[in-house]
Amino acid sequence: MLSRKKHSVEGRNLSPVWIDKLETILNQVYKKDLGPKSLKLDVYAQHFPEELLLITSLTSMHEHVTTALSCFVSVDLDPSTQTPGAETISDSSDLHNFERYLNNLLDASGIFWDQHFANIASAANGPVEFNTDWEEFNYNGLSLHYKISRENIGLSLAADRLITDHIS
Repeated sequence: MLSRKKHSVEGRNLSPVWIDKLETILNQVYKKDLGPKSLKLDVYAQHFPEELLLITSLTSMHEHVTTALSCFVSVDLDPSTQTPGAETISDSSDLHNFERYLNNLLDASGIFWDQHFANIASAANGPVEFNTDWEEFNYNGLSLHYKISRENIGLSLAADRLITDHIS
């Protein structure tokens, strides 16, 4: 389970168009930190009735390298403001707030990546320790939650799909 909250329904993945746009932005912003090491930032985002989750995951461009570092950022949503029966967030009357939330989640994950790449550039800092438990913080007037993990999200999702396909 990737989300911070327990949900009675499965999360919906955000549109591939949104994901591609976010990945392009992040990989362009951190190009000088990623390119020389053949690294990339993958983006995963899920929408639940009561939560929006954005995960940015630093991975290798080489398929045989499975190490990763992932930043999870989550915000609570108010299900009463969403259009009943909306299949996607873009069908919802709450699209403006959704975009605001997503932009703030992206900015918050960017704060982590800025610090991470700055620490790597400064060898004197030594290894950085990460908090793997959800922590709350305020950003732009929103109460956000984050955690850092060494989990390779792409591999975890692929394993979940294999298990689900095998069971059904």
